[in-house]
Amino acid sequence: MTHLPSDNLNRPIQAIYPGRCQRVTVTGPSALVASGFLAGTTVIRVACTVGCHYVLGLTPVALTTDSWLPAGVVEFLNVSRGQKIAFIPEGAVTGFATVTEGL
Repeated sequence: MTHLPSDNLNRPIQAIYPGRCQRVTVTGPSALVASGFLAGTTVIRVACTVGCHYVLGLTPVALTTDSWLPAGVVEFLNVSRGQKIAFIPEGAVTGFATVTEGL
């Protein structure tokens, strides 16, 4: 059984120990985080300044039919070594995404 960290009221919270962080400019047609995830990384934290779609894979190309990430929302994803993540904005906007590997 996995145990989540707790806040000061003993309520479980999502948390990761932050590792390497990568930043990518999110613009069309598809923005790719250049480095694959490190050995031992099983969870990443992603956030973006603009609404965007994302996809995970060894050579991913994001499409507007992929998973949706609203602007300013943080999401935790399970990943495997060597995978990468790609983003594409919703519409003609430019922003940036951060991808933090959990240790």
